[in-house]
Amino acid sequence: MDYSNQQDKAIVLKSGKQLRQFYVGQIMYVSTSAYVSSVHLINTHKVESFSVLLKNIEMLLAPYGFIRINRNELINMKYFKELYEKNKHIAVMQNDQEFVVSCRRVAAIRQFLQRNI
Repeated sequence: MDYSNQQDKAIVLKSGKQLRQFYVGQIMYVSTSAYVSSVHLINTHKVESFSVLLKNIEMLLAPYGFIRINRNELINMKYFKELYEKNKHIAVMQNDQEFVVSCRRVAAIRQFLQRNI
């Protein structure tokens, strides 16, 4: 899979008076809780939070290989490792972090993987 379109690309998120630039290739996943979206970066445990709807972030990141896997999480398929089913569908990232994938979103992951083989 070619993720070269992520290289040197950045998005800017604004929350109140705070503006922050993130390089797309450095974002592992984005999660949300109570209208606050949190950007989780690779190689760091630092989390940046913004009052931005996940839907809006999804629109910014979808062209770069990000897929929404449930109501609250958007993952960078660049760091996706595997999908398995054990009572629930689970997406495993390269750092072995696991996410529950909603039944409705499993098809999107499979389609993405088939298109990019």
